[in-house]
Formats: sequence, C-alpha cells, structure tokens
Amino acid sequence: MKLLIPAAAGVEAVVKRQLTLLGYPDTRAINGRVAVDGCDWLDVARLNMFLRSGERVLVRLAEFNATTFDELFDGVRSVEWGDYVDANGRVVVITKTVNSRLFAHHSVQSVGKKAVVSVLQQKYGSLNECGSEYRVELDITGDVCSVNLDTTGVGLHKRGYRTEPYSAPLKETTAAALIDLSVWNPDKAFADLFCGSGTLPIEAALKALKIAPGLNRSFAYQQWAAVPQSAYKLALQEAMDVRVDRPLSIIGGDVNPQAVKIANFHAEKAG
Repeated sequence: MKLLIPAAAGVEAVVKRQLTLLGYPDTRAINGRVAVDGCDWLDVARLNMFLRSGERVLVRLAEFNATTFDELFDGVRSVEWGDYVDANGRVVVITKTVNSRLFAHHSVQSVGKKAVVSVLQQKYGSLNECGSEYRVELDITGDVCSVNLDTTGVGLHKRGYRTEPYSAPLKETTAAALIDLSVWNPDKAFADLFCGSGTLPIEAALKALKIAPGLNRSFAYQQWAAVPQSAYKLALQEAMDVRVDRPLSIIGGDVNPQAVKIANFHAEKAG
C-alpha cells in the first residue's frame, strides 16, 4: 500500500529524514505530504509509533480524475471498502479541495459518504455504524481526487503527556522538527529559558533517550478488524527495545513558577 504523511509547511524535509532513519529512504514530497510506497500494516504501526514530526499516517486507497459528482461517486465506489471497514464501522468523510471544480465541501462529503455506504451495503446488508470510526479523507487537488484512510485518529502531535493547559502551546510535532533542524545533539547541553509547559525540553529528551513519541497513546487502526493485532504489538516491542538510558544536560526555565510546575508534571508523564 501507499502511505501519505501530512507535514506542516516547511517540515517535509525533516519528515523525509526521519523516514530515512526509520528505514524508508524512498520517499517524495507531494503537496505538503510525504509519500511512502510498498508498505503494509506493520509499517502503518511503526510510522504511527515512531514519527516525531509527521501529523498523521494515511493509506491512499485510490486516485482518479473527478470533475463531476458522478465521477467522484464512481471513483470512491471503486474502492473495496469491505476490505477495510467492518460491518459495524462508523465512516466519517472529511474533504479538502484546492483549485477544483468540485469545491462545495458539503456536497463532496455527501457524495463520498453515499459511495462508501453503497459498497458496504452490498457486502454487509444494513449498516448500524455503531462500531469503530473510519475517517475517510477526500483530497481533491486540481480535479484529481485522492481517497485516503486515516490510520492515526487523534493527530500525532498528541503524545499523551501534555495534559495541563498553558498559554500559547507549541505543537509537539513542531517542537520535534525545530530540534531536528537545530545543531543540537545529546552530547551537548540543551537550554530553553522560556519553556512554558515544557514541550521543547521534553521532546529533546524523548529524542535523546530514543523514546518513541507514540509509546503512551493509542491509534485508530488498533480498533479495526482488518488490521492484525500483531502489527501494533511488534511496533510496541520495537519501541521498548530501542529505548536507551544515558546522562543528559537539559534545562528548562520560565519566569512563571506555574509554568515550571506544569513542565515538571508533563516531564514525569512523558517518562
């Protein structure tokens, strides 16, 4: 299968380097996303577990020209949805259109959902949609529609450690990208004198200790019957095996004592 990793503007090169270090050297950036070919469900599990600056892991299910709603319906309907969605699956369709003749998001969403449901009804009969969520993205750019299945669920910037609110938070994926773009390495001291809730120092420590950013959270694909449970278990075992213990010199400070208190709490939650 082909995987797509959405990335913030300017961060694509960082994500490509992270993919190379994870064993995926053959990648390319397309419209703010990094594409990885020849993958399976274990790769889905590994990328969700280990990517530090990617925002999500999407499976591209189809790509076709769509200048009319009939073409959109037929293209979405061509996907073997029963291979991914179980009989009780709850399908949520989201849309993204850029320079497309199909720009009415509500209509694109409605047509896409009808196409998915028609395929599932043909396989399962009536649908109750009371089970796991399957988030389907219809990305139409320049009249070419990409049908993508979101395996992540809550975005990858949600590591699970930052639970206490604080003003002007920095996304964890962005913080990890800034660290990768800097000259810092774990043999040097790291200082953030305006640390706020502690995101930069914590992300630096996670990288230095090789703690997988997805270690303490769950992902949407874990609830899908089509995905073997061994995929997550193998990725989890790898995350436990690669972790290292080493001395670090990482300092965080802030003029606000409450910020330091929150940062310490988040550091403990991050391990």
